[in-house]
Amino acid sequence: MDDEHVRKGKQILVVEDHPESVELLQMILEDEGYSVQSVETGRRAIQTVSALSDETPDPPPDLILLDLRLPDMTGVDVVKELQENLPEVPPVIFLSADSPQSLKDAARSVVAASVRKPFDLDELFEAIKRALAKQRDPDRSVKPRTPGFAT
Repeated sequence: MDDEHVRKGKQILVVEDHPESVELLQMILEDEGYSVQSVETGRRAIQTVSALSDETPDPPPDLILLDLRLPDMTGVDVVKELQENLPEVPPVIFLSADSPQSLKDAARSVVAASVRKPFDLDELFEAIKRALAKQRDPDRSVKPRTPGFAT
């Protein structure tokens, strides 16, 4: 299965509180063939995903791309809460400010892929591809990886 077929029609929920980053991510991801929805807080992400899975015929997102630092809660807390109800939706966590080790530790705590901001597009797309592959085959082991670090 080629990468374009994997991307086509996949819905990504971006959880990011910086409008410039949201705009950039949306443009990049849509150019790659993904459908993108965005929210600014962790609580809003949880409400959005819950509404999609409970109250509408629309399916939940195929992947959640979220900042580790959100104004109302951490990305790890968001992932933990979402994984209770939707364990099949893989997360990819990103972070710019803290140390690479903080990002790596956070991602490992919730079995998420991770990338650092500013984004290296190849690393971002690889993390998304690995997370979506895990969704297609949940028995397949996809180790979280922080670029530049051995895991």
